[in-house]
Amino acid sequence: MSVTYAILGSGMQGTAAAYDLARFASPVRILMGDISLEKAQRSAARVNKLVGRDICETQQVDCLDPVALSAFLQPVDVLVSAVPYHFQPQIVPVAIASKTSMVDMGNDTADTFTALEKDAEAKANGIVFVPDTGLAPGLVNSLGNYFIEQLDKTDTVRLYCGGLPQHPKPPFNYMLVFSLEGLVGEYTDETIVLREGEVQAIDTMIELETIYVDGLGEMEAFTTSGGTSTSPYTLKGKLRNYEYKTVRYPGHCEKMKLFKDHGFWGLDPSR
Repeated sequence: MSVTYAILGSGMQGTAAAYDLARFASPVRILMGDISLEKAQRSAARVNKLVGRDICETQQVDCLDPVALSAFLQPVDVLVSAVPYHFQPQIVPVAIASKTSMVDMGNDTADTFTALEKDAEAKANGIVFVPDTGLAPGLVNSLGNYFIEQLDKTDTVRLYCGGLPQHPKPPFNYMLVFSLEGLVGEYTDETIVLREGEVQAIDTMIELETIYVDGLGEMEAFTTSGGTSTSPYTLKGKLRNYEYKTVRYPGHCEKMKLFKDHGFWGLDPSR
């Protein structure tokens, strides 16, 4: 089957997704779209060089312009949305109208529920829409569900995940490998958990704990948003607890929390 894929957003995650598709999905072509044509071209050139063939093509597209996005999606079978999470609710209706199946990398559970309101419409148009297919949310939830399936009975699931640099540099000992909006969202939004059988919204960057990771030693973990996805709602009545924490090098949470506590983070440009 000949499939045309599209990547919306040509940053680090979009480039990695394009490479994986080029290597393992046997696409007829991959369209790299970004509001910056230069960025899309740079990403496509890198993927084409790595796989040894001209599989990626480029196009400038504003994901918030429904007309431009619809034109971009016309030849596309499956879209991978790798733009900041808060754009997804505006992209989903265009993908459905264009009859383009879509996955996104998620990050905000409220936005995911907004997008899922279009589920019936997507099915009616014969397409598949799967949100929250990143690392966390995404892979961690699939792994959690896999372990649940292997056990006769499960009481508690605690997920831990951290994108960590091999060579951490002070003061934050961290390397950003996705959008800054996504990181700020993780650190500032509420996190949804299942505790004692009830779905709860709790604050982020709290409940700091020390954990030990083989090869790294002592690390820290704390609450962040998005990592549980919709699982607390799905698993209510089946589990007692379902939670997620982000792993970082020691001292990261304290330093980054200063920005949050003093109001330096947010998506409101007037602040």
